[in-house]
Amino acid sequence: MKALLALHLCMGLVEKAEIEDYWAEFWPTYTPGFGKVMSWNRFEIILSFLHFANNNEYVGRGQPGHDRLFKVRPVIDLIIPQFSAVYGPLKELSLDEMTIAFKGKSTLKQYNPKKPDKYGYKVFVLSEASSGDVLQLSMYTGQNADADLGATHLIVRQLMAQNTGKGHEVYMDSYYTSPAIANDSASNDTGMCGTVNCKRSGMPKCLRQTELPLSNGDDPVFMRHDKLLACAWHDTKCLTILSSLYGNSRPETYQVKAKRHWFS
Repeated sequence: MKALLALHLCMGLVEKAEIEDYWAEFWPTYTPGFGKVMSWNRFEIILSFLHFANNNEYVGRGQPGHDRLFKVRPVIDLIIPQFSAVYGPLKELSLDEMTIAFKGKSTLKQYNPKKPDKYGYKVFVLSEASSGDVLQLSMYTGQNADADLGATHLIVRQLMAQNTGKGHEVYMDSYYTSPAIANDSASNDTGMCGTVNCKRSGMPKCLRQTELPLSNGDDPVFMRHDKLLACAWHDTKCLTILSSLYGNSRPETYQVKAKRHWFS
């Protein structure tokens, strides 16, 4: 089993179109080493019978406690806690989604035309911003919302649970960012910064594009409330950022991707 796992890790380093190509003995697809560990027939047989869950514990669809990831849940529960246990991240973290490429038959398969791998499993990931090392992940299995929290707020809270209250800064895009998440993070000694949709609940209506018609070259507009700072400006399009990192700090100077101005 250790050899099987080692071969899978090596496949992540040398990518090929088909699994059996790793055992091909002709140039240019030849990869030395795989055949010396185990034969292709043995690898295929072990892989076909590999099983992680006890089917007697399966809870049917529509019943309380049903888990769409039941078949691989033991592996997920074993691996994910090890990410934070063996590695202490730096201050800056990044929260985003990724796609695990898969084109087979699965009810969990998603289609996202904006991703390099358009078909696959959608996964929400918290990683270290500089290295990209994964700290927490959660696979999308359908709508999941709390009575008091939105779906994205619940995702952020779950992924940040192990790193809350440690002085980290988390950066995210407009899919996750909201005043509620920013306030929640700030109250737990965690900074947050990200682009934001001005139509989010709690965002001032005066920053919406219909109320604030900015054009390229105009000075950015700032609004501050308690620990939160919102900034709107026009680059290639109108953008708005919400941050709890600089709400009460002195102004600092940053460069944006506009041709004619700086802002502080």
